[in-house]
Amino acid sequence: MNFFKASLSALMGLLLVAADPNVSTGVQTIQGYNNMTYTVVDMVFNLKINETFTVPVQGTIQDAFKQLSKYDPAQAAAIKETIDSGFPADGAPASFLSSAAQDDGCCTPTNYFCDLSDVADCRDIAEGIKYLKTVTGTPVNNPGPGTCNRVSCSYDSAIYWCNDNPTTYVLDNFTLIADGAQQIMNDCTFQEVNNVCDDVLNGQQFFSGGWNVIVKGDSC
Repeated sequence: MNFFKASLSALMGLLLVAADPNVSTGVQTIQGYNNMTYTVVDMVFNLKINETFTVPVQGTIQDAFKQLSKYDPAQAAAIKETIDSGFPADGAPASFLSSAAQDDGCCTPTNYFCDLSDVADCRDIAEGIKYLKTVTGTPVNNPGPGTCNRVSCSYDSAIYWCNDNPTTYVLDNFTLIADGAQQIMNDCTFQEVNNVCDDVLNGQQFFSGGWNVIVKGDSC
């Protein structure tokens, strides 16, 4: 599987990330709007436990948090408390104007599409959004088109950040990705037919800079 490296250090209530693209073996793909195939690019977080000890963690933001919980449970508990209490309730509207870099041509939401294959659970996507909003730094995606990072996944509900540009792409912050997932929650949430489950969703939100966010079900 392809991946890129990220340096991550735990601070009070947030995770600090800087990212660089890299390559590994193996390929995973997902389907976006109009059956477009995207190649999944995994992350390797370099989790900075202290000034001299760094642990590489390949996977999602949840995987990095689990490792932090092993090495520094007190710090992990403080971050979890922030996630549980410091963000708007599930389903709160996305506020794109509150994010950085809104006027430089990269980050204006354009088209969105719902009803992709494989639904995700709204509550788990909402939690993934909160985790992403604890991350500061500059996410980097490998050249596209059709290259995605699975940035969050829990309880079979995933958030992907995808690059359709032919060159490496850098965003100002992870909140932009979280806002894209939130916009999909706002526009694409629906009930299962039998009403056994709570709200479920899937969808894809495109942006002016040639990147997009996909929310859908996945195994995790």
